[in-house]
Amino acid sequence: MISDERLKQAVHEAAEALDRSLPDPEACTYEPSPEFEARMQTLIREMGEKRERKERRRRLAHRAACLAIAVVACGGCFLGSNAQAREGLWGWIRDSFEGSQNYSFQSTPIPSGDLPAYTMDVPEEYHYVADQSIQSAEYAALTYENDAGNILALDYQYETENSSGSLSVFANEEDVQKVTVNGVSADLYVGENEESTSIVVWMDPETTALLSVTGDLPADELLALAETVRPVK
Repeated sequence: MISDERLKQAVHEAAEALDRSLPDPEACTYEPSPEFEARMQTLIREMGEKRERKERRRRLAHRAACLAIAVVACGGCFLGSNAQAREGLWGWIRDSFEGSQNYSFQSTPIPSGDLPAYTMDVPEEYHYVADQSIQSAEYAALTYENDAGNILALDYQYETENSSGSLSVFANEEDVQKVTVNGVSADLYVGENEESTSIVVWMDPETTALLSVTGDLPADELLALAETVRPVK
């Protein structure tokens, strides 16, 4: 029977023999093939794109979570923060405060009941992302994504007897662009560059629904998409 001490010695001797059989590290050189380099660059690029898509999903998941928890909405009837100017006005009001634009409802909530949902003409290359979307009778955050990881989203909400909330868009007053969506006053926030997400927010005066469309799109394309938003029974 071989003793434990003898086994330890045999392992030590084998390790030394293996170490002696290896070439000098300084003599070891390796030049990767162009094919290998190309595959590595592709892998690095794909990992970067996956991180970017993950970050976009995180931002949208956070948006949806805020909407679900706070029953958040975006809205129109856009006025400044002058309290006297707002007195007696009906609808959703935007106030500016320390680098953010804050939307809140300033009238009597509507009754809960048969409230129209909203839809938009999503481009065919986009698909609905269920795990990043929420929807109920009074509010929704609907998310769509294409194969390149670009995101589109439609949010809407009603201020009712059973729900209330607000939305903060992190932008300065000078970043707000006044536009119209189907003839209705709206606020447009354009991303800092082509990789940034932009958002347009407005109110449907016929239903009092507060609407927003968010997307990785140029401003003109985002506004054209917003023009397709409509209520459905």
